[in-house]
Amino acid sequence: MKTLPRILLLAFLLSSLPSVLLAQYNWQGFSSNQWSYFYNWSTYVVPGPGDVVNIFSGGGDDPILDVDATVADLYVASGATLTIPSGRTLTVTGSLQNDGFIVVNPGGSLVQTSTSVLVPSSGTYRVNLNQLNGVSFISSPIPNYDASGFATSPSLNGSQLVPSSINPCNPDSIAANSPYGNLLELRENASPIGNCAQSLWYVKSSGSLTPGRGYSSTAGPQSINFDDIVLNDGAVTYSGLTRQSGSIDQQDGSSSSRGWHLVGNPYPSPITLSGAQLTAMGFDAQVQLYDGSTGNWVTPAPTLPVTIAVGQGFQIRKTNVGGTSDFSLDNTFRTGGNPTFYKQAAETGVLNITLNGASKTDRTQVYFLAGATADFDPLYDANKLMGNYYNPMLYTVAADERLSYNALPELAEGTEVAVPLGVHRGVEGSFTLTFNDIATLGADVALEDLKLGTTTPLTDGQVYSFTSAEGEANERFVLHFNKTAEPTGINGLAQQNVKLYPNPSSGNVTLQLPQEHGYTQAQVIDATGKTVAQVQIASNGSQYRIDTEKFEKGVYCVRLVGANQTALVKFIKI
Repeated sequence: MKTLPRILLLAFLLSSLPSVLLAQYNWQGFSSNQWSYFYNWSTYVVPGPGDVVNIFSGGGDDPILDVDATVADLYVASGATLTIPSGRTLTVTGSLQNDGFIVVNPGGSLVQTSTSVLVPSSGTYRVNLNQLNGVSFISSPIPNYDASGFATSPSLNGSQLVPSSINPCNPDSIAANSPYGNLLELRENASPIGNCAQSLWYVKSSGSLTPGRGYSSTAGPQSINFDDIVLNDGAVTYSGLTRQSGSIDQQDGSSSSRGWHLVGNPYPSPITLSGAQLTAMGFDAQVQLYDGSTGNWVTPAPTLPVTIAVGQGFQIRKTNVGGTSDFSLDNTFRTGGNPTFYKQAAETGVLNITLNGASKTDRTQVYFLAGATADFDPLYDANKLMGNYYNPMLYTVAADERLSYNALPELAEGTEVAVPLGVHRGVEGSFTLTFNDIATLGADVALEDLKLGTTTPLTDGQVYSFTSAEGEANERFVLHFNKTAEPTGINGLAQQNVKLYPNPSSGNVTLQLPQEHGYTQAQVIDATGKTVAQVQIASNGSQYRIDTEKFEKGVYCVRLVGANQTALVKFIKI
C-alpha cells in the first residue's frame, strides 16, 4: 500500500482533531474593543475563516465587531459580551455557543451557514430593532417572543378590526368602535367584512410571535429588544397558507386577488429570496414591502433576488386558489449586509415610468420577455397594492390586476400592443409622468391620454404633464408599443434568427446565430447597465456558449454588435 506524503498525512491528522486541540484565538481586549486589532488577541493574530474563537470575560474591554468577520467555532463565556454593530456581519460556519451575551444591533448581521450548529447554552442573545413612528411590519428573530409587550389590552386577542370608511384598507385606519391592539396579524378568511383587505387584520395580544410570520405594529417609535437564550436557526416554516377564490374590493374602486400573507425574515441576519425559490414554494415571485416613508407597498423586480432586512415583515401571495402552501426557509437563505429594501436600481431592458406630484412619487415598469404572457405571470409580474389612499399610485393593468412590474410577450416585427396605464390620486393636483430607458426596448412607444383624446410619441427622458381631480377615472392613459421592422439603433429585439437557450437558465446559455449574421462581438449587460462579459464572434460562427455560472440571479441583456447593426436579446439567470 502506498504511504501518504508526510505533509498530507500531517494535514489529515490535524483535520481529524477536535476543535479544542486546534489553535485557540482567545479574546483579551487589553488595548481596545476593536475585533480587528491584533494586540487584543492572545495569539497576536486576528482570527479568520476556519479558526476557533473564544470570548472570555476578564481584565479587558468586551469586543465590538469593527469589520466583517468569518470564524469556524465561536464561544462566548459567562460574563462576556460580543456586540455586532450596524453594518457589520459575523458569519459562523461551525458551532455557536453562548453562555454570555451576544448583541446584534440594528443593521448588524449574525449569519450561521448550513454547516453551523447552535449549541444549547445559558447565555442571552439580543437582536435589537428600531421601530419608527406609524405602521411597521416586523418579524421575530427568536422563537418565543411574548406578544403582550405590544398590545394595549390582552383581552382583545383574536378580535377582528372594523375598517374605517375613509381609508379602509390600511391597518392603522379603523372605525372608532373597533377593537384594537398594537400588534396585528393578517389572516386569509373565507368571508371578509366589507370586502376589504382591512377585514383580514386581527389583534395579536397574547402568546408568542410565530417564526416566519409577519405582524403589523403601531407601537413605535421604540427600540425593541428581542431577547432569548436561543435564536431562530436552521429550518423555519410558516405552514398552511391558503388562497380563497374571488377578490377583495379596495377603497379606490378596484380589487385585489385573494391569497396575500404577511410573512417575515425569521433570522438575526438578512435573507435573500429569489422569485424561483418563491414559486417553488407555491407563491408568486413578487415580494411586497411597506415603505414607511411614503406609506406605500413597494416591490423589487420579481426577476431579481431581493435582500430582506433583519426583523422585516413582507407580503407574498399564494399562486393557486385552494389547498395550502408553506413558507419555508433555512440557513442557506441567510446573508450579511444592511439592506435598504425600497431603493432599487433600474433594470436594463425595462421601461421605467415615474409619477411625481403632491410631493410624492411612484414608479411602474413594463418589459418584454420570452415566456411571458399578456395575463398575470407568477414568475415575472408583480402587483401594485394600495397603500395610503392620498398618495399617488402608478400602475399598468393585465387580466384585471394592477401591476408594478408587467412582463409581456416579446413583440414580433410589425405588431403593436396596447397596455392600460393607471394613475390613482386621492387629491387633485398637477402631476408629471417621466419615461426612461425607452431605447432598451427595441420598440416605438406612444402615450394615449383618454381624457384629452391625444396620443404623444415618447422619447427617452420625456416628461408628460397633466392635472387630475380626486376620484377621476384611474385608467386614464394607454401605452402603445409598436415593433417596427428596423427600430432606431436596434436591429430587432430578440430577432427570430437570434436565440438564447435555455431561457430562463440556472447555468450557462447558448447563443444561436444564423450562418450569415455580420456580428463581431456579444456583450453581456447586467441590471445596472454594466458590461459583465464579452464574447468575440467569428464571421462564419453560429453557436457560442456564454459562461454565466458565476452571475448573480436576475435579468441580463446580450448586445450583439456588428458592422452597421446591433441586436439586443434578453435572458434571465435563476
